Amino acid sequence: MISVHNQHFLLSAKARSLSIKRLHALTDDQAFDLFREMRWGKGEETTCPCCGSIAKHWFIKTRRQWRCRDCKHTFSVTSGTIFAFHKLPLKDYLIAIAIFTNAVKGILALQLSRDLDVQYKTAFVLAYKIRESLMEQRDESALGGEIHLDGAYVNGHIRPKNKKSERIDRRLAKHQKPGTRCVFVMRQKCAEIAESKMVGGHRTLTFILKNEN
Repeated sequence: MISVHNQHFLLSAKARSLSIKRLHALTDDQAFDLFREMRWGKGEETTCPCCGSIAKHWFIKTRRQWRCRDCKHTFSVTSGTIFAFHKLPLKDYLIAIAIFTNAVKGILALQLSRDLDVQYKTAFVLAYKIRESLMEQRDESALGGEIHLDGAYVNGHIRPKNKKSERIDRRLAKHQKPGTRCVFVMRQKCAEIAESKMVGGHRTLTFILKNEN
């Protein structure tokens, strides 16, 4: 039996805030309203991505777009985002975000294409855009408190020879692949969760380096 006081955050109800089951039940109008709420809040005001004007802009119901009161620019709920000029339904993008964020160890584009019933190229580009947006909008301010560090090397494995006498020491620099990179992770432990004896992280920063030292 798992003690409540030692429960991992991912096992708690708060970690289930983005449910794929709930998103599948949404209609197109509900998905549109959810996209709008996530971007501009529950109020009637929207922000023009062209001039930055914040007001109750004219809404074109037949096109689900807004016309800016100041610069007369026409924009949609996805204008200026990674989903601009989208071709898939908005609900599919919400489901893609849920699948991507709920996958603790990451997700392959091939699996994403099967889950969304789209072509592999579509899933590959979509996953790349989500990763790119995470890097551009992440908080890079200094971490504090208890910080955990770890690194993993990728693109450096070379299959060794069958005979032990023919093998070389891959730890030496002259025998290493030049394309080897280190994925270095810094994770700040959440003080609030630590006080309640729960396990979890407050913020995580990831870097691509040549060497973790």
